[in-house]
Amino acid sequence: MKCVHTSPRSRGVSLVELIIVVSILAVLSSIAVVQYVNQKRRAEVISYVLPRVRACMADISSYCAVNGEEVYSNPVGDKRFPNCTHYNTPAGNVVMEATQVECSSSGILTSGLVKGYFSSSPQLKVVCSVDVRPFRCYLE
Repeated sequence: MKCVHTSPRSRGVSLVELIIVVSILAVLSSIAVVQYVNQKRRAEVISYVLPRVRACMADISSYCAVNGEEVYSNPVGDKRFPNCTHYNTPAGNVVMEATQVECSSSGILTSGLVKGYFSSSPQLKVVCSVDVRPFRCYLE
């Protein structure tokens, strides 16, 4: 039998090639981890903050329908609006903010803005505004 000689290059992977592959995998995994953390926080905001901010605006809208023309300078913490309070969740503390809210004489919510966010990440907010009747809520 003839012995076939192989070149030294074809025997395996060199250390340099292995280091390059590992460094590429490290970069890709670091990008994936950052994206995962961002999406997780976004899901927590949608799960915990959005329903409460929407409920706060619904409280205000219902109160307008019953009581007619009125202006609320700060509905957050007002006992007439039980959903408009700061509160704790398993994901963190939720802070509520509101601008002046106005009701027309016909009992329709005409202006106002309510925001909610986690105190640990205020850059991701849920906003409910009265630009569409009765109001709309979105992630900012």
